[in-house]
Amino acid sequence: MTTMTISNVNALDRTNATINLINDFATCYAYWNIVEQGAPNPNDTTFKKGVQMEQLITYNLGKHYTKKLGLKEESFDASVDNMYKNLFVEEMGGRWGNFMIVENKYGDLCNSFRTEDGIAKRYLYWLSQ
Repeated sequence: MTTMTISNVNALDRTNATINLINDFATCYAYWNIVEQGAPNPNDTTFKKGVQMEQLITYNLGKHYTKKLGLKEESFDASVDNMYKNLFVEEMGGRWGNFMIVENKYGDLCNSFRTEDGIAKRYLYWLSQ
C-alpha cells in the first residue's frame, strides 16, 4: 500500500495533479510572505497591501483545493510552514541578500496565479507530468 502525502506526490491523475497544485499554492504563499518581509520600503502601504492580497489569494486557493480533496486543512498549513522554512532557510541560506534566488525560481509561477488562466495552465501542466 502506498501512502500519499501533500509533499511527495507526482501527478499521474487528477487527484495527484491537484495535490501538486496545492503544493504550488503553499510555495507561493511562503514566497509572498518572504516578499512582504523583505520589502524594499516597509512603509509603502500600497506595496504591502498588494502582497498581502496575493498571500490571501494563494492561501484561500490552497485551502479550497485541500478541502475539495477531503484532506484536513491543517495539512495545507503544515505545507506552508515547511515551504517557508525551505525557501528562507534552505534556498536563501537565511539571508535576505539571497532573495533573488527565490525570486528567480518562484516569481513567475506565483505571479501566474493572479489569473484563473494561470491556475488552469498550471493544473494542466501537472496533468501532463
